Amino acid sequence: MKALQQENSTLIEMLMEKLKDYLSDDSGLDGFDLGPDPDFMIKALPTEIIDNLHKIAKLMVSAGFKSEFSDVYSSSRRECLVESLSRLGFKKLNINENEDCQMLAPEVMEDESERWIKVSNVAYKILLPTERKPCDRVFFGFSSSADLSFMDVCGESIDDLVDFSDYLNPSQEEWRRATNIFKTMFDLVPESMSGDQSFVVKNEFA
Repeated sequence: MKALQQENSTLIEMLMEKLKDYLSDDSGLDGFDLGPDPDFMIKALPTEIIDNLHKIAKLMVSAGFKSEFSDVYSSSRRECLVESLSRLGFKKLNINENEDCQMLAPEVMEDESERWIKVSNVAYKILLPTERKPCDRVFFGFSSSADLSFMDVCGESIDDLVDFSDYLNPSQEEWRRATNIFKTMFDLVPESMSGDQSFVVKNEFA
């Protein structure tokens, strides 16, 4: 697991370099181009690390430590996801900041809305798929563990992105883009999760 954690900073720097033009203040919302390789972060993860984690997962499951291994794996990947969102400029909004957010000047609200759209766009096109695929590979043969681990890694960040939209005032065009983003995030919620778990997460997008 330590080897995977050591890759985090490399992956994040790769992400920031790829997105530097898109994230610049004068870059339009439509300026996001993944190019020919949208899986660049996934492919940058050394195959041997994922293969070793899969072997460890099988051993831990056989020994009755499935939950413990899943918790450690999820914690490691969650750190990378949260740090990525932070580097992209997303700040989790505390509930007591609602009034302050409502008092922001219109131009500031507009900037925050655009930033939120951009970060959400990156989340659903790159970050969430980047977490989904390693989960499937590490927990191959244990689909329920893969689903639960994915939601453990991403669930809180998805909630934060959705909650942040409640305090912004995006334009009609920005909101159209946001709606498309949330539809895609909705589709990323594993269909094979148990009914209650899937309902709770998907209800965030209703």
